Amino acid sequence: MTENNLYISNLSYSTKDDNLRERFEKFGTIKHAKMIRDYSANKSRGFGFVTFENFKDVEAAKISLDNTEIDDRKIRIEKARRSGERNSVLGEVKKRKEIVITIRNMIRKERERDKESERDRDRERDRNRKK
Repeated sequence: MTENNLYISNLSYSTKDDNLRERFEKFGTIKHAKMIRDYSANKSRGFGFVTFENFKDVEAAKISLDNTEIDDRKIRIEKARRSGERNSVLGEVKKRKEIVITIRNMIRKERERDKESERDRDRERDRNRKK
């Protein structure tokens, strides 16, 4: 996401892309106004993004419209960030999963070494019995 992008939360589930565009276009030219939808349920997720042509319009819109109402809901506006810029729970889960996999691999290798050592001892014992 760029500096020209705003994240709008606490939107009504009935708010449409056009509602967002109409509310924000008085601050500058808009490239995109998009409500985010859950496609499997075909319902709004209650947040959206507005992207301006000019980054200077972003601050004016944010200051003017933050904590105002759209469709009877008090909205919150933040500059949009890339998902990697926030503390991601999924990122933590992925790191922990990698650690678990690494530990499992270490345990597996240790078991393989133990089995090999046991085989070597058995072979040595068998050799000594034959003598």
